[in-house]
Amino acid sequence: MTDILRAMRIVVASLLVSGLVGAANAGPYQTYPLSARTDYLWMATDNATLGENWIRGLDGNNPAAVDAQHPYGNSATTALAAEDMMWYCPPGGCASNTRTGLAYFSTVFNLNSDFRVAGGQLKIIADDYFELYLNGTLITFGLLDMHMDASGQPVPIILDLSLYKDDFYGGENLIAIKAMDGYQMSPGGVCSGTTMQTQVGDFCQSARGFEYVYVSGAIDTIPEPPVGSLMVFSMAALAAMRRFGRS
Repeated sequence: MTDILRAMRIVVASLLVSGLVGAANAGPYQTYPLSARTDYLWMATDNATLGENWIRGLDGNNPAAVDAQHPYGNSATTALAAEDMMWYCPPGGCASNTRTGLAYFSTVFNLNSDFRVAGGQLKIIADDYFELYLNGTLITFGLLDMHMDASGQPVPIILDLSLYKDDFYGGENLIAIKAMDGYQMSPGGVCSGTTMQTQVGDFCQSARGFEYVYVSGAIDTIPEPPVGSLMVFSMAALAAMRRFGRS
């Protein structure tokens, strides 16, 4: 029994040392903003070819995209901060151009290889439909009509980003949004615009006004123990096992 206790003490001591060394080497915690109000964070396009590449996790740094227009509030939506509402506006702005009913958004960020995603929160909703992708994987989608309170105001979907920690890459990551203005079609209904296949069925994509995407939140990361810490633990465990085997 004495040899077992000694072996356990060796392992525990090594864990404590490796944990302290790992924490010291990894540096402080890091947070990545996702809110639309952050300047130069979200890019936007109405080009379907580029946008569809984004939602597949490709071409995130294409220079053909423009900065997403924010703030982008409207008189009908009072429950959301206009600073966190965005849309695509062509060169020259939205005021002098016809607004698109279909827009794509993307943001690219590099996750430090010494860190891993531990949590964070993302709030998102759009007028009238959206799909959210992380590195080409569909994370969630929403139809505005299904996310409104009793007064007719939007209620954002809230995502716990720790649930998707395994979908983040060490290095470059791409978050993309596909958003459409319009309405969900009823069976046998007639579309006044373009019929699109979505996660909620047939959707009539048309410019009806009040379009926007609302995004607010951040990604939280924590230090990842360096490989050296694992080696220390492995060597200590092996030494303990050998000592126990000789007793």
